[in-house]
Amino acid sequence: QFVDSIEAGMKAGLFLDRTCFYAEQGGQIYDEGFVSVQNDEDNEFSVTDVQVKAGYVIHIGSVVNGVLKKGDLVNLVIDTERRTQIMFNHTATHILNYVLRSVMGPSTDQKGSLVAPDRLRFDFNS
Repeated sequence: QFVDSIEAGMKAGLFLDRTCFYAEQGGQIYDEGFVSVQNDEDNEFSVTDVQVKAGYVIHIGSVVNGVLKKGDLVNLVIDTERRTQIMFNHTATHILNYVLRSVMGPSTDQKGSLVAPDRLRFDFNS
């Protein structure tokens, strides 16, 4: 259901015309952070998940304070500490892939991965 506004305590998915949030895809987990209304920082939405559906990025979360309305100009703030940990683990999967191929041979192939802030998983066959 599409609505024109959401208020404190409501859970919702926000559609924005552009974003700096990374949506979960390719085995890498989503960003978290906040969306706040420009010139009224008290109106704040906590982003706890970001997904892509039918080509649209959906910022999933809930309103912490105030009201957000359709057409509001907003500021986006990602959790940079969390993003940095995800980046480290993302880089580690590339290093692991290189080392596995170097040691086990070129037939070694990545089949999947999970890249999260606190862990990574690397699926491969050889």
